[in-house]
Amino acid sequence: MNSGQDFIGRKIDVVRSTVDRTPSVSVHPTTIKGNKQRRQAAQISKIAAEYLALQGEEAKDAGALGYIGRCVVQATLPHSDPAPEYSFERRNGSYVFSITAPKSIGLPYGVFPRLILIWISSEVVRTQEPRLLLGEHLSHFMRQLGVTPSGGPRGPITYLRDQMKRLFSSTIQFTASDQDQDQGSGCLIAEDYKLWWKPRAIDEQKELWQSWVELSDKLFIELKNFSVPIDLRRVKLLRRSPLALDIYTWWTYRFSYLRRQTEVPWEALYLQFGASYETMFHFKEAFRAALAKAHQAYPEANVNEGKHGLILKPSRTSVPKLPVLPAIASDERVKQWTERHNRNYRQFLRELEALKEASIGAPIGDPDAAAIRAADLASRRADVPLDIAYNLLGVKRLD
Repeated sequence: MNSGQDFIGRKIDVVRSTVDRTPSVSVHPTTIKGNKQRRQAAQISKIAAEYLALQGEEAKDAGALGYIGRCVVQATLPHSDPAPEYSFERRNGSYVFSITAPKSIGLPYGVFPRLILIWISSEVVRTQEPRLLLGEHLSHFMRQLGVTPSGGPRGPITYLRDQMKRLFSSTIQFTASDQDQDQGSGCLIAEDYKLWWKPRAIDEQKELWQSWVELSDKLFIELKNFSVPIDLRRVKLLRRSPLALDIYTWWTYRFSYLRRQTEVPWEALYLQFGASYETMFHFKEAFRAALAKAHQAYPEANVNEGKHGLILKPSRTSVPKLPVLPAIASDERVKQWTERHNRNYRQFLRELEALKEASIGAPIGDPDAAAIRAADLASRRADVPLDIAYNLLGVKRLD
């Protein structure tokens, strides 16, 4: 285990060692803490085992590529029901995210609003449309995450419907301030929506899937332009823990631009993730437990606990970044270059002949194509600009 994972490993070891030492006895008030640690250890082990099953296959190839809006990654929704409050606020540095709902409906909270926002963001990226049909798309999405859309007063659909109503009825506000300026923007989450629902008519639950939501213009533009790619298989592993899910989405966003080690103070983490916890002690206890779960689903995250908070080090994003496709030289540029550098050009052709693996006309979107490998290697050996090498080899762009 590398140093970036030491404190996560210690957390798991402590939980497991406590479980190993706990005898099998009847439930007693003094064993409650041990039972809690046992459950945490079981959840962590399950997440780790399930993660091993998904290794080796990228999210896009597995059909598990999803998105979540950057605006709700930087600061998050309530974890538990904040009633009787109908306004909630989270802070990330100078960025403040607040959400307000009608008193008669209440604020969205827990895992389901997060899953709904992931589905909405993914659909916006996929369709490029503000009006989304719940239909089979949402039904398939929920099943993909292991949530069976069954009805009844206590069924998942009942809770899902309640959280959709809360979310679609809410208004969000983003503000940021520094010494020079104050700025902010606010919008409804849904401009309009209609949810068909018959909670006890199991055969008619498909009525719900005929429902639709139309996003407000501001939210649509935000999600369309600034959504973070995430791996839905990892979301599935963490779907029972809102805090662990928040940590995962925050990590994969933060690691997309983190270039050097940084320590996030506990006070900042508390404002971003734990505003509903009564004390810093209770927040740290919950955060460390959720952190261990998130790290089992996202072991590439290079993190450890420092003196004052959580240390983040540059890490691989949970969804690999798409490579920037290089330019391909124009015919005129190739002609001018070969006339000036005829010696290099001849050497490049000799290199290609020696490699014996060039396939003319390969698409540049396939980094494993023999033509791409040959052009890259030959251009380095013969000191030929790569864009000219691609032109000479007949490589095509796929964008």
